Amino acid sequence: MTEQFHEIMFNLLNDSVVLFLDVRTQPSYLPKHLNFHQYITRCLATHQDFTLPELRQQFNNDALATEKKSYGIGRYGEDRKALLKGSQMEKEGRTIHLGIDIFTQRCEAVFAPASGTICLSGYEQGERTYGHYLVIEHKNRNKKWYSFFGHLSGNKKTSGKVHAGEQIAVLGTTEENGGWSIHLHYQILTYKPHAPPHGYCAPDAFPVESVQNPDPRTVLGPLY
Repeated sequence: MTEQFHEIMFNLLNDSVVLFLDVRTQPSYLPKHLNFHQYITRCLATHQDFTLPELRQQFNNDALATEKKSYGIGRYGEDRKALLKGSQMEKEGRTIHLGIDIFTQRCEAVFAPASGTICLSGYEQGERTYGHYLVIEHKNRNKKWYSFFGHLSGNKKTSGKVHAGEQIAVLGTTEENGGWSIHLHYQILTYKPHAPPHGYCAPDAFPVESVQNPDPRTVLGPLY
């Protein structure tokens, strides 16, 4: 992909901080408000379920407020085994993240990174799902590629053409985004999906999956 892309959230590159969610590879120098391992430890010490969206939202809010940033970035290719505890993904061994997450304090607007056509839109029921989602088909030099947006609200475009920089959605609350803290899951696909794609894969499947789901920073820019 060599084209120029519009930011999918306002001032994303300049107003974000990385949230390291793999506790095994988390840097040792992180302060308390960014230290996810310490967050899990505090929750366990007080007999709280650290996977609850309201607790995760409080961690995100504290991190962003302290850093004076609007967005927290969850990395591509990160092993989320601890975070996915008790989920269907963990039971299936699918713990490697295939997209980039953008965590926020509020339900922010989402914009198209490039022009294209909405080819899939729907709602996935249940807990720890995508909730509202959509897919945009893009075309660059006769080559098609796809943007997947998960954890949206019902306030979204559902069909038709979109232009680069056009607002296409608003992030969903916990009640409408599949039961998560407020965030966007953005994933690139090299194939046209007919259903919401897996957002996680098994560690040994990542070499193949990373070809079909390349690093979203090719579109989002150098977030980390």
